Amino acid sequence: MKKPMLLATLCAAALPALAQQALFADAIAPAAGGSTGKAPYLYVGQATTAKAPLALSSQPGKGTPVTTVPAQAPLTVLLATPDKAHYLVKTSLGLTGWIAADAQPAADSRDSEDFSQLKKLSPIPEGLKIEGLPPFALHYNPQRIQPLTPAAQSNEDSYVLLQGQFAANDRNYRLECGPGPSADPYCELLDAADLKQRADGQLAAGRMLGGETFYFPGNGTLYSSTHINRHHQTFSKYRLKDDGQLAEVAQAFYYVGLKSTALAPITLSSQPEGGEPVARIAKGDKLQVLLHDAFRPRKEDDYRDFLLIQASDGSLGWLSVNHLGDEPAPIEDYRFMGD
Repeated sequence: MKKPMLLATLCAAALPALAQQALFADAIAPAAGGSTGKAPYLYVGQATTAKAPLALSSQPGKGTPVTTVPAQAPLTVLLATPDKAHYLVKTSLGLTGWIAADAQPAADSRDSEDFSQLKKLSPIPEGLKIEGLPPFALHYNPQRIQPLTPAAQSNEDSYVLLQGQFAANDRNYRLECGPGPSADPYCELLDAADLKQRADGQLAAGRMLGGETFYFPGNGTLYSSTHINRHHQTFSKYRLKDDGQLAEVAQAFYYVGLKSTALAPITLSSQPEGGEPVARIAKGDKLQVLLHDAFRPRKEDDYRDFLLIQASDGSLGWLSVNHLGDEPAPIEDYRFMGD
């Protein structure tokens, strides 16, 4: 190889490593493993901190904004694309998004996932303490949202816990939370002045969040974490629209992080909906369910879960599971928590 061509090749190979130095506090390198050339991603699995504010998006090199990670915030680099041009990042809360290796530091954003100023609500009403579930927890911005102490019980099944400016404007909302009809807790964000929104006892459409843990920074975004009526713990972000409705923000994937065992032989594929076989897992072998691709377009009657799985040798691949089928998922502890 001629010297100019060799130099260009070496420089191109070094660019991702040089670029990431502006993003992360540590050098990022894919872990050694058994992934083949057909594997969809390179596994990294490295904890570090953000060297600068990082804007994450729902797809590599494009997509919609997910969140902004503040400088010095802890994070985990989960994956890299095969060319190492993009990294999948999991925030400390559990949201996931992509960032280019050569990305510039993000400008200050009101969507920044900086919860250092939030306060945890205490005490929690006894009616929201549900046996067998994680403790019910609300975190709110005390400069914009105020607790109602003691909580006002709007009816026998719900409590008004917070009131204030949940959006970036001056509109006032009240937060009503309840245990749910079958141990599936929820919170509703309702107009503070409109006391008729729940006069009929029905949940307000488009204004409800299910979960056990919530974050309300008072900037028009809301966050929840739950396993109720899902197959795994799920971390979600919502945006409060001008009409008071809530819209979920699409992430790259839902993070799962379930370390488990194969209950039957499993073949992993290069694509969520097929592709080439990239790895095989024997019954009884250890595995980890890393991600759930819940945001890909699909038909209304498509009930498949697309799971990115890591085999015990480090191989990565996709498994499609029909969670409404007669056969349970061939993965220990990947089960629906709900009715």
